[in-house]
Amino acid sequence: MVVQPCAGHEAVLFMRLGDMVLLALWPGQYDEAVPKSVDDDGSSDTDDELDEEEDATSDGIVLFVSFVIYIVIGSIAIATYEPNMGVFEAIYFNFVTLTTIGLGDLVPQSDTYLVITLVYCTVGLALTTIAIEIAADTLKKLHYFGRKMENVANVQVWFGGKKISMKALVKNLGDQFNVPIDEIDTLNLEQFVDNAIKVQEGELATLRVGTLL
Repeated sequence: MVVQPCAGHEAVLFMRLGDMVLLALWPGQYDEAVPKSVDDDGSSDTDDELDEEEDATSDGIVLFVSFVIYIVIGSIAIATYEPNMGVFEAIYFNFVTLTTIGLGDLVPQSDTYLVITLVYCTVGLALTTIAIEIAADTLKKLHYFGRKMENVANVQVWFGGKKISMKALVKNLGDQFNVPIDEIDTLNLEQFVDNAIKVQEGELATLRVGTLL
């Protein structure tokens, strides 16, 4: 793939656009309206961002393992004071409770340890909520994986409680750096976003240089 060279204000515009695109596509991984730093040689913070993504994956695995351990340990504890629950029944009870299925076929009978059971379930529900959020984020990425991006100009970028379209953002950014209007109008946003994502994923080094393989 060849990226046409851009100099002066065009280079600045493309660099700022790259930050805005990444912010729009992965809002949870970037500080709002804070552009990523760029070294003097034109390299970006891609390595650090990839490390953050790997850390997020590791955190998800750790959370899943913790959830399983939490259910098993809690089930062993509950089975010791609940007369109608063995370990496997307690695992079943904890799973349907913490996943908010709540069939109601098994209920705690011990009034003495009811507070402990309630505290255990409350903490477990918080853990489950975090796990579901991570799973939803992963499924969302899988849903859009490999799909061609379309209508990028109308994508809404949120900054705090306000939003702006990519097209308007590009126009205003170009005006700030005095980029000729015809250059902004002829900018292929779909291609630009595709290249920006390749930079993010390490397939391209940067959009600043004249030719990239």
